[in-house]
Amino acid sequence: MDLECHFVGRGTYFEALLERWQDLRCVGVYGMRSIGKSRFVKQLLHFVSKYFNDNDYTAAWVDLRNFQSLRQIFLTLFEKCEIQQSIDGDDDELYQAILTYLSKTNRTFFIIFDNAEDAIDSDFNPDFINLIKDISDQSANVKVLITSTSHLQGHDFCHGDVYQYVELLPLSMQESRELLHMSAPSVDFGIYLDKIVELCEGLPLALLLTGSELEQDDGLLEPCDMLELLNKCRLKVLSQDLYPIQERIAPMYRQFLNRLSTILKEKLGILSYIPGTFSAQQAARLLDEESDDITMTETLIPIVQRHVVQYDKPSKRFDIHGILRDCISEFLKIQNLPEIRKRYCKMFAELMHDICDKMETSQYAEALSMYNMEQQNFQKLMTDVMYTTEDTYPVYVDLATTAFPTMTRFVGVDTFTFIEQVLQLTRSNREELDEAFVSVTYGSVLTNLKGDFHEGEKSYNYSISVMAKYNVSTCLMKIRAHQGLGWNLGCQGKSAEALSTLKKAFQYETELGMENEELILQTLQCLALFNTFAGFLDEGEFYHLKVLKKRRDLYGTDENPSIGACFNNMGILYKQKGDHSKALEYYQAGLDIKRKTKATDKAIVISMNNVASTLSELGRHDEGIDILNEAFDIVNKYPGFLSDCRDLSNDTMGLVYLHKKDFYNAIKYFNRGLKGRLESSPNHICVLEEKTRLAEAYVGLGQYSVAQTDLVETLKCKEGFIKQMPQNTFIYDSYKILMEVSRRLGDKKSMESYFTNCKVEIYRLTDFFEDLGNLTRAKEMADNLKLVQKIYYDFMRGRRG
Repeated sequence: MDLECHFVGRGTYFEALLERWQDLRCVGVYGMRSIGKSRFVKQLLHFVSKYFNDNDYTAAWVDLRNFQSLRQIFLTLFEKCEIQQSIDGDDDELYQAILTYLSKTNRTFFIIFDNAEDAIDSDFNPDFINLIKDISDQSANVKVLITSTSHLQGHDFCHGDVYQYVELLPLSMQESRELLHMSAPSVDFGIYLDKIVELCEGLPLALLLTGSELEQDDGLLEPCDMLELLNKCRLKVLSQDLYPIQERIAPMYRQFLNRLSTILKEKLGILSYIPGTFSAQQAARLLDEESDDITMTETLIPIVQRHVVQYDKPSKRFDIHGILRDCISEFLKIQNLPEIRKRYCKMFAELMHDICDKMETSQYAEALSMYNMEQQNFQKLMTDVMYTTEDTYPVYVDLATTAFPTMTRFVGVDTFTFIEQVLQLTRSNREELDEAFVSVTYGSVLTNLKGDFHEGEKSYNYSISVMAKYNVSTCLMKIRAHQGLGWNLGCQGKSAEALSTLKKAFQYETELGMENEELILQTLQCLALFNTFAGFLDEGEFYHLKVLKKRRDLYGTDENPSIGACFNNMGILYKQKGDHSKALEYYQAGLDIKRKTKATDKAIVISMNNVASTLSELGRHDEGIDILNEAFDIVNKYPGFLSDCRDLSNDTMGLVYLHKKDFYNAIKYFNRGLKGRLESSPNHICVLEEKTRLAEAYVGLGQYSVAQTDLVETLKCKEGFIKQMPQNTFIYDSYKILMEVSRRLGDKKSMESYFTNCKVEIYRLTDFFEDLGNLTRAKEMADNLKLVQKIYYDFMRGRRG
């Protein structure tokens, strides 16, 4: 045994054993195949041997692989313990000779039964356990150590104070990194280290084989190559013929699986269809068994005891190690696969509905925890849509129309593909109403996930037109279609159309007697937001406070992402009122709640942008930049998606740099944001806002002609911008910038024209704010009039500043 070679990890296990070492007579080390049990025992002996001289102890290592009788064990012990006595006697004589020898010896004996699963699972199991007990009882100088994939059990000895077992789990990420570096010391893993480690899944043999591949042939194989190989053909890479047979993962695990009975192998193959962790209830349902108890007794307990499946006590869930799962997929074929797929589909669709029902209640935290636990299983549910049959078609359509409006906030980019596939199914089946209903969800993912407002609007309008064609009465899908369309129109800046559509949704909800249901609360929230954007601040505030109170009453706590959204929207209201400090207070509270309650990444990014822009307006630019960099990190996890969030973050970063008077960076980020805006919603008020700020940055750099040309072209659409957001001051800002450009260029003719248009816009805004009763904003516009008049008259009189 090489006891001096470097050992990685397992520190807490060693500490627990060494603390009780003097009292122990027997230690069982258990775990899945190739988890490092034998190496662990060698290292343990290395630690304790330091307290002995070389002649004071004996380590008798007995490898029990393929032993088929107790006599084979006796004979091996005679040899390893160097017992000088005839081996011709019967088993009882050999047994007594071993015990007598050990009871009389003054030396310390460590007897290691390595790979003991064959003996533990054999017909002579009771005699083997008695042997271990009797050997341990002979002397305090004798200790027995066992390594096995199967547990010792069914004997009082296994529960005594002198016996302790260790359950070796896969190595942690940090331990895995250390072992990989140790096995390939000359390799620079760079950015590929953690991804390679993850694919080895804490299995020491996999890490050592991977390191060996990278270290040999003078680095012919690069880490990036190894990552690709592990991703595409992990089992093949880790089972090459150039390794000894006992170090090839596929043959080794095939032999390990073949130890199971035929029925257990069949059941294990079915359970491996679940890609993530699972409960006993889920296992029973997939196996189509009568009760959880039967499944536990006849299936789960036996395979857990053999370390084929792992059990996590806190969560009460089971899991199959990823590399072992690869082997199960390769060697254990599932019988009647279509039936298993159908059971899987129905089981996890029901679970998704259950989570959705809880998501918008005071049980939100429980629902989120359930979703996180099942996320991997839900991903498979979505990809299995390609195997849809007559039995599962209605399940998937129902899932897409009733569960996914909630789940789209959580399941990520795969949602888009899933909804597209279900939509295609409805078309293939020529089910026009089904297509219309699924189109509502498709409009939602186009709008909220992809940021494609035009296609989203088309999808909603198609759905509404088909429902009208079939005279569909007021129902949830009809309400969702109108609510979704209202939100989509509002996101495009079409506030008047958005409010009209949302009021229709609210009318339908009222007809159905809704009061505190999530659907009507979402409609109220949208009405609050778009009334605010349209400049109807009093009406907006009324809806904001109403929906906030309803949500607080419903949840009984502020710790819900929807409350975070309410606070964020209150921030928008106060920003429109010109109270930036109060706006920041609400924005920050909303962001804190969203983070704490693990809201969607999109919701968090929106709040981050609001906090960052308001911080910058209050002079705290660097804090804003830090938050926006974090927002970019989140958005960049979704290439091709969340384009509206990406554009928003570019806009906000440009604004912060503009406030800092870093005009080069401001222009860079504004142009990035504009590119996306012009592709998704070219007539949105945000385009004018962006162009105004971009022009201001160009003026800061002295590029007056660029600023002038772009703004003049954009202002040709000013009537449309006024209609979208009548309280916007961007038109005024634009003319004020154009006046500054004329001043710098000495162009009196242009100054005259821009000043006239600027006054017209100021008069319009003054009347607008006075009609709303917002005298503060009206006075602000009066002050702006005096400012631009001074700029104009000073210039015309020759005072150019």
